[in-house]
Amino acid sequence: MSLPSLWLVFITKKLSTTTVTYQYDRTTHDVSFIINSTKGETSDTVTFNGVKYGATITAPTVTAKTGYTFTGWDNTVETTVTANATYTAQFSLIEYTVTFVADGTIIGTETYTVENTTITEPSVPSKDYYTGVWESYSLTGGDVTVNAEYILLSKITHTPYLFRNQLIASHSGSNEVTVSVFLNIARFPFGIRGLFDNSVG
Repeated sequence: MSLPSLWLVFITKKLSTTTVTYQYDRTTHDVSFIINSTKGETSDTVTFNGVKYGATITAPTVTAKTGYTFTGWDNTVETTVTANATYTAQFSLIEYTVTFVADGTIIGTETYTVENTTITEPSVPSKDYYTGVWESYSLTGGDVTVNAEYILLSKITHTPYLFRNQLIASHSGSNEVTVSVFLNIARFPFGIRGLFDNSVG
């Protein structure tokens, strides 16, 4: 028995199958990490170009320079890339202390940062027969202790002391006065109540 022509056409279409396969290419994105070179540094990769959607990246390890502390990135780092992104490293200043000491006693303290090293020094305590100054120091990071240095005054020569035009004592020196007495008390029937400088009117 023969089939109508309409049925033959229908059967032919049912037995014919077409498979279509679609190919997709993932989008790419750029990710950058910005680090201020005066405050920190890294040896890791900081720029990732052409990263495919869904790929993962690792944020660089940052080492802070003297005077700073690395506190993280300005935004939460998405390690799975889904879009272009830029992250900026954040730093905080470290405050250091300068301590001024004279003869073991703390005279005062000041604070500074590597961005602002202006401080006000306290006065060096006075000391008889000495002139005092603070020792040299630099403010380049870290706590600092500054000690007072005392310098003997310049040498002063004093006029000899006379008694009846005879030298009985003299002293000269830089500071701590050394007195040499030449008077033999036994030669006089009286004691000495004091010395005087005959150059003073």
